[in-house]
Amino acid sequence: MRTRLTLLQIFVFGALLGSFFDWFHTHGGVTAYPYPWIFGMAWWTPPLFGAAALSIAGSHVLLDRALGRRMRALPTWVVVGGVVYFGCFYYLSGSWHTSNFGKLAALLAGWAVLFGLLDRSWQGAVLALVTAWVGCTVEILLTGAGAFTHLTADRWGIPVWLPALYLLASLAVGNLGRKLLAGNAPPAR
Repeated sequence: MRTRLTLLQIFVFGALLGSFFDWFHTHGGVTAYPYPWIFGMAWWTPPLFGAAALSIAGSHVLLDRALGRRMRALPTWVVVGGVVYFGCFYYLSGSWHTSNFGKLAALLAGWAVLFGLLDRSWQGAVLALVTAWVGCTVEILLTGAGAFTHLTADRWGIPVWLPALYLLASLAVGNLGRKLLAGNAPPAR
């Protein structure tokens, strides 16, 4: 029962905070929805962000175990700090009016700093790359279907900096999942 409640908490957290972060993009003129519902977003945006948070959090806990990864226990303030740090770069990607390659450089630097502080493992790098690939694939499909638009897309309907934003999400939301779902305990062998 506790796990179901935790999964629901992660879903709600992702739906609320992810939608708030998405507002940085709609308000900043980076993305647009053809049929906005509230705050410039579509009605399906909160459930999508809830599912994304649940997918990242859950997959990281499961893949940690599958990869035999030992995690060091992170204090709650560090996990929360990682989410806030991610939010700052989400804001930057929506509000900083520079080239897409400028945003890419800033987001990659931000990821490198957070990766250096919180992870530094090959497994963490693989999880980040998988998160970026899956997230970008979903966005390519959604933009291709006309569900929303990246207003400064470079290729396949997405901007070049988007994978780096997903790299940051992997660290922040992955560690949140570890804290809530696995209690930061080392994975079972």
